[in-house]
Amino acid sequence: MNRFTTYILLAVIAVSCTQPVSKTEEFVNTEFATFPESRFVDIYKSFFQDAYGPGHIIPDTTHAGMYLSQELQNEFWPDTLLWQATGINHDYYRINLVLVKNGTIPRDTFLLAMLESANLVRKPEISAFKNQVNELYDVVKKQRPNLPDLDKDKMAIDAQLNKGEVMMHHSEHYLQTYQRRYRIIHYLVFERWQNTFLNMN
Repeated sequence: MNRFTTYILLAVIAVSCTQPVSKTEEFVNTEFATFPESRFVDIYKSFFQDAYGPGHIIPDTTHAGMYLSQELQNEFWPDTLLWQATGINHDYYRINLVLVKNGTIPRDTFLLAMLESANLVRKPEISAFKNQVNELYDVVKKQRPNLPDLDKDKMAIDAQLNKGEVMMHHSEHYLQTYQRRYRIIHYLVFERWQNTFLNMN
């Protein structure tokens, strides 16, 4: 190999090593770093929550309040992550319900925020969202080729999307491992709370 060829090869390697990380790759990296026991369906859940919001769990105010009150009766709260951005655009934040249980955020304020957030949803076309999910799958498969139930989860998600539906539940493994209790709130609501309930600044 001559000197010129060696130089070109090194230049190609240098460029390839400095390629920016995509938003999807950054999202997947963060999810696995935070919850390493996640399955693909758990990664996907944050992905669809970012795009389609919380509307699937808010049939009306009465039911939303009832479900919230039921969860607040729990005494065991192992999840210590107070809030977490969803997906690649961070349109929504997962808010740990312990902040409602301990009085940091008043229950009625939180309930109204859930309803407000359901009306701020982006809701992309399913066809475009399918392409994003395929990219998500490719990134996860590259990073975690031996992830349990990876292809099974993808098939189940594809079946939902083909019916025009996006909702999937967390894997049983994720639920048992992390035992999280959260609701998702639109980022505009979250920003309002930064200087009040959450004291972030």
